[in-house]
Amino acid sequence: MNTPKEILEKAKWGKLSNDEVNWLGTAISTSNDIDLYTLIHAIGKAELKQYKGELESFLDYPNDPLISAITVRVLCGFWGLTDQYIDTIVKLLKGVDWDEDEDVKLEALSIIGNYLIKNRSPKIIKLILEIFENEENFNAVRSAAYCSLGRAFGKSWDELPAASKPMNFDTDVDSSIIEQAKGIVSSAESAP
Repeated sequence: MNTPKEILEKAKWGKLSNDEVNWLGTAISTSNDIDLYTLIHAIGKAELKQYKGELESFLDYPNDPLISAITVRVLCGFWGLTDQYIDTIVKLLKGVDWDEDEDVKLEALSIIGNYLIKNRSPKIIKLILEIFENEENFNAVRSAAYCSLGRAFGKSWDELPAASKPMNFDTDVDSSIIEQAKGIVSSAESAP
């Protein structure tokens, strides 16, 4: 049998054999493999949605937040199932005590912007605004919150600050994005 990294590479190109697909299902069910991250990634890339139930158990995985992060990416990013996991995503946006480096929060922020394009939730927009405006948050977290709002209000990824460098909140912020977000929150709060 190939290594998990070799299986991931084959999954990216849609070249998994039936034996490899079955092996992934067995490996993810036992979760004893040392490279669980790569196995989940391979399942996502191969679109093996029959293992969705097994993956759900990794959404709340305090032993290794990166496992939760890749699971969020697979279920919500790769497979577009954010609406099925919105309560979990909101919980992760609010923060969980086991996500010390905020890896899962960052992944949830990267997913939620695309969700908000079609689902204007004032409560979620307010939560993201609070994350963005909280100067005590890490630069990467505030930047991801800003990018989520940018995606929600029609900006392409190319129009948003690159995640590879720290964001300058004095020069990199398009105030119209923040104003639109605040307008939706304000309208919802003032509605009867």
